[in-house]
Amino acid sequence: TGKVTVARNEYSVNSLLRVLFSWLAPQAGALLMHSSGIRVKNKAYIFTGISGSGKSTVIKEIKKIHGSGRIDILSDELVLVESSNNKNVRAYGTPFWGELSGLRKEQSRGSAGGSAAAKLFFLRKAPFFKIKSLDKTEAMVRILPNVLYFLKNKAAAGMIMSLALEI
Repeated sequence: TGKVTVARNEYSVNSLLRVLFSWLAPQAGALLMHSSGIRVKNKAYIFTGISGSGKSTVIKEIKKIHGSGRIDILSDELVLVESSNNKNVRAYGTPFWGELSGLRKEQSRGSAGGSAAAKLFFLRKAPFFKIKSLDKTEAMVRILPNVLYFLKNKAAAGMIMSLALEI
């Protein structure tokens, strides 16, 4: 129990909710990832990377190709990724958006149960296009810097590392 006081503006409330989501997610077997995501035919595709790596750009380009009616945008800022014992990875939209916040109306309609994650892509700006499969350890190492988490706690860090390895 406790008390939280925040300034009366949308940024304070948004920041507080991000901290709470990032703290509660691992306890529920999920990670709040700095990523964009879409759902196509009940399969989620997640694009993660540092700021400026192209997360929003990928969503805009996919939307141009497929049109609004054929894809649901989970988010272009933070996607909740859940793992159930390494067997079932699911992605969920969040209320946290970046530069595409005007597209919130298209956010994952009817996805209360999330969507099975089909692919996770790690984005990096480069003068060429390349897709490379990663082993679980390399993928975990690339996931960790993109997990939103604010507390410094050894037990929680271990839980986050385990979840990243499962994803």
